[in-house]
Amino acid sequence: MKAHETGKFTDEELLKILNNKGSRAFDEIYSRYWKPLYLYAYNLLEDQSVCEDIIQDIFTQLYLKRKNLSINNLRSYLFQSVKFQVIKHLRRNKLMRHHIEKLQKIRFSNQTEEAVNFKQLDEVITKHISELPRRCQEIFRLSRYDRLSNEEIANKLGLSIQTVKNQISKALSYLHSKLDHVLLLIYVSNCIL
Repeated sequence: MKAHETGKFTDEELLKILNNKGSRAFDEIYSRYWKPLYLYAYNLLEDQSVCEDIIQDIFTQLYLKRKNLSINNLRSYLFQSVKFQVIKHLRRNKLMRHHIEKLQKIRFSNQTEEAVNFKQLDEVITKHISELPRRCQEIFRLSRYDRLSNEEIANKLGLSIQTVKNQISKALSYLHSKLDHVLLLIYVSNCIL
């Protein structure tokens, strides 16, 4: 088959030539159908790269399986292939979206549970802080809740830095005696979110 003759062949003739020799008939089928197939897929998906991949896969499979295919109507076969691949893509994406939604629900559920746990821990710690002497409570809250440095607390309350350190140490020791050490470390390191 000569290159200038390919446009004269019908689809049925191209299929016969494709089954025997292959490449020139394939080139003609590709040039004849690539754009209409792409436009068909694009009208369904509106995603250029996905549509290009689908069409490329269809033509690759057509060429690789050319000797074993039994196609009666080339045009119908190609458009049905596009339709099948589009449906397959939509199903796969729906499944992926479904899994993403489930993961987001799980993540939200975990965050909610963590927030409830933290709130409960915060309530217990707040109760124990209220049991401290008034000045110790004030210094601890300025340090952990307001995140002031020891020097800033000392200046604000007119105390020495050492007194501030001692009061914070006293508060932490008391809380440590009341709470599990791990919970205390988590709380103090994250203090107050």
